[in-house]
Amino acid sequence: MRNRRYTYLTSITIIAACAVILGFEKASAQTQELTSSRAVEVIVISFEVQKLIKEDILVQYDGDTIYVPLTRVFRLLEIDITPDREKRIFSGQFLSRKNTFKIDMVKMRVQAPNVDYKLTPADYILKEDDLYLRVDLFNRLFALPIVFDFNLLRVFMRLDKELPIYKRLKRQIRHEKLIREKRELGAVSQLPRHWQSFTGGVVDWTISTSPFGGGGQFAQLNLGGVVLGGDIEIRGSGNTRSGIDPRQFTGRWRYFFEDSRFFESAIIGDFFSSGALARSLRGASLTNSPIRRRKY
Repeated sequence: MRNRRYTYLTSITIIAACAVILGFEKASAQTQELTSSRAVEVIVISFEVQKLIKEDILVQYDGDTIYVPLTRVFRLLEIDITPDREKRIFSGQFLSRKNTFKIDMVKMRVQAPNVDYKLTPADYILKEDDLYLRVDLFNRLFALPIVFDFNLLRVFMRLDKELPIYKRLKRQIRHEKLIREKRELGAVSQLPRHWQSFTGGVVDWTISTSPFGGGGQFAQLNLGGVVLGGDIEIRGSGNTRSGIDPRQFTGRWRYFFEDSRFFESAIIGDFFSSGALARSLRGASLTNSPIRRRKY
């Protein structure tokens, strides 16, 4: 008696499960039939992202609006997406690993960051090659403000600096710049430094005169050389009317520390201080500021 009762309950369970599965498949088939029976045509439009992308893509047009291929657009934007055509699931990562999304065409549901959306037959067109979503859903589901211009047959999107393709191109430009600078430096030979106590340098002088304003002659003198391993520079000027004023002479001695971990250069004489209150000073300076401005 118990065996008959167990067999009866098992049969009822199997029949109920089959009915649920058949009903679900029937509902899914009806939805698919509504989608596939819609009168649509395939047209070619331009997909453009400001300063980044300009590609021709195929879209579905039902006479009222267009349906844009999800996988094609995401791969152009380099957004991670994996279509599973057997399970009818489209999933991936949006902008970061934490922001995952999943489009289940069996359950007719879209799950994305802060989004849980139930699809209707008017929202999509499912084809063998891709899932075509109504153009306005890209902004609603994925915060991608895609706008369709029928007159230009163009789908346009403004530049978003968070897009993976923009970040990759930015890294690529930086990488190419580093390679170019490295290649340019490869042709430069680094000469060893020789310490010298005194050696000659440069003498520049200028004499000028003017017939206006009472006349007079003017002179300017620039001296440069090497003293005690550092470079010395002296500048001065004078004229025949007021003579030579020592206050008009400036000079400095600068020394670079080649192998020091704590100091870069030392200056004695006239120099300009750094910072927000930079001004001309006469004295001494010791700094670890690099000779060349750091770029990275």
